[in-house]
Amino acid sequence: MSDDDINDKTTEIYFNQIVRDVLGALQAGMAVTKSVTVIEQLDSSLPRVIGREKAFYDLVSCVGQNAIEACEDKDSVTFETSYTDNLRVLLTISD
Repeated sequence: MSDDDINDKTTEIYFNQIVRDVLGALQAGMAVTKSVTVIEQLDSSLPRVIGREKAFYDLVSCVGQNAIEACEDKDSVTFETSYTDNLRVLLTISD
């Protein structure tokens, strides 16, 4: 996905799709060269969120890239989304 494909206006966003797009980009680059396994555990019940798609994409991309860079070869990084009881969408990145 290129920067031209990302909406920078406030709109309804499918957060899981942003995470999938970021993971695709990360897996095509850094995760493969470092032999890091990326695990995707996305909650399909997430509601749409209001925000700037580009800001969410940049945030997930930066944090995800940092998580992968911190890993040793053969490690794994898990990206998990969930919907909390207090109506918040949560992204957890763990190794």
